Amino acid sequence: MDSSRVTLPKGMGTRHNSVAAITSVTQAVGIVVSQSGGGITIFKNGQILKKITL
Repeated sequence: MDSSRVTLPKGMGTRHNSVAAITSVTQAVGIVVSQSGGGITIFKNGQILKKITL
């Protein structure tokens, strides 16, 4: 998957980058749970749709 199409804020790792890239080329919605802080990020169309911090 080519992740060069997506731009994410600093601090988001490869898991976030991969999910953003997948949602940029499909109609899928992606959900990522951060390993470090447990926050949840929801992606659609390669963009962050919602961030939930715990």
